[in-house]
Amino acid sequence: MEKIQHKNIQTNGINIHVAEIGDGPAILFLHGFPELWYSWRHQMISLSSRGYRAIAPDLRGFGDSDAPPCASSYTAFHIIGDLVGLWTLWGWTGFFWWATIGELIRALVNMSVVFQPRHPKKKPVESMRAMLGDDYYICRFQEPGEAEEEFARVDTARLIKKFLTSRNPTPLRVPKEVGFGGSPHKPITMPSWLSEDDFEYYVSKFNQKGFTGGLNYYRAMDLNWELTAAWTGVQIKVPVKFIVGDIDLTYNTPGVKEYIHNGGFKRHVPFLQECVIMEGVAHFCNQEKPEEISQHIYDFIQSANGDGDSRMMPTSEASFLTNVNFLVRRVFDVFDTSFFGLYWGDLTFGIMGRLNSCFFVQKKKLRNLISAYWELGILHIDACGRAWTMVHGPFIIEKD
Repeated sequence: MEKIQHKNIQTNGINIHVAEIGDGPAILFLHGFPELWYSWRHQMISLSSRGYRAIAPDLRGFGDSDAPPCASSYTAFHIIGDLVGLWTLWGWTGFFWWATIGELIRALVNMSVVFQPRHPKKKPVESMRAMLGDDYYICRFQEPGEAEEEFARVDTARLIKKFLTSRNPTPLRVPKEVGFGGSPHKPITMPSWLSEDDFEYYVSKFNQKGFTGGLNYYRAMDLNWELTAAWTGVQIKVPVKFIVGDIDLTYNTPGVKEYIHNGGFKRHVPFLQECVIMEGVAHFCNQEKPEEISQHIYDFIQSANGDGDSRMMPTSEASFLTNVNFLVRRVFDVFDTSFFGLYWGDLTFGIMGRLNSCFFVQKKKLRNLISAYWELGILHIDACGRAWTMVHGPFIIEKD
């Protein structure tokens, strides 16, 4: 652990804390809630010892990274903007990402949360509320300040321990009269895979930062849905390996098992190589089974290379246009394009690219999308007609 280096990088208007170790092609690890870069400590050490550069940021809102207060600052565009900004500054190549996938990468190892296509008519929180009720934890997170107030009444140590050690496979429903901390008199046993030092690290960082940043990801879900309308129906077209525990609450959400095993997942992720269902493993599989997860990632890197080389080879710009050319041509007919896109969980969207000047006058749908970005205050068009984003540098379109 002492060999892991730490940096604070300014990107996309905020400071991002990044942990890294090793040399070679980069593997980028992204955490979830309530986690930190630290969740990947085992994999970082393992993969760096095998010739890779392991990189794990505290995502915005977490740990030692900045935490903008407003939920609208946590859209998929902001998060990907942060990551592309880091990539631009450091010149990384050959990414593997956990919950994010991009055409900048050769392949993806995705854990726990399965890719779901964007529903063309229903917002995600609306769908969850209809299926799982108002007490479902994501629905309970929606009102700004409400969950924070409830969390404040519970000791942070108990709250973190309850989240990280839960082995209840059913969807997490939390009635207000019960609360997220549960009964203060019910003891919570620490698992063998989480030491006291590990636990104290999480507690110290969430005591320092609070929970609002992490909760804002959930509060931005419907806004993400609105902003990504132009990418409805898009597929992930890089090699993917999916790993989940059989007692993970996400795997046991109604309809998920059928979606994974009856062909729905494969239809939307056509280059899905393997689904690994780990027996007796819960949500935080990378910490609960660190050696197995490290080996799964390493094996997949080798198979994705396809050439026997144990290192991920750099990807040239020309080699990652195929999927997005299809996407652009589907939306924009026969417009001559070069474009790349990035995926965030079940939300897919383009970060930057080029279209010819006909775009602005002939393509109403995307014109409306740009108007939405303008209204959100994340788009600027300069005197030369070039479009920029406050999320990250050059925006999705630049006139030739």
